[in-house]
Amino acid sequence: MLEGVFMRLGEIGDDFAVVPEQFVADGDTVVALGSYRWKHKSSGEPAVVKMVHVWTMDGGKAVAFQQHVDTLRVRELS
Repeated sequence: MLEGVFMRLGEIGDDFAVVPEQFVADGDTVVALGSYRWKHKSSGEPAVVKMVHVWTMDGGKAVAFQQHVDTLRVRELS
């Protein structure tokens, strides 16, 4: 998952970060609300896009993951 999702996000700009701002848990589901933040590779200008991650846990380990983000906005800011 790390290489397939998060490492690829770093390709859109420099200093890419996932910044969780709130967590909501219910049973085996954990939702993280926050933002993706990075700097444009060419200009260094900051970019911020809201995101939601939905994790399904089993025995203390993540077994499923969904990412929700406005991909058009990410493309516009990259």
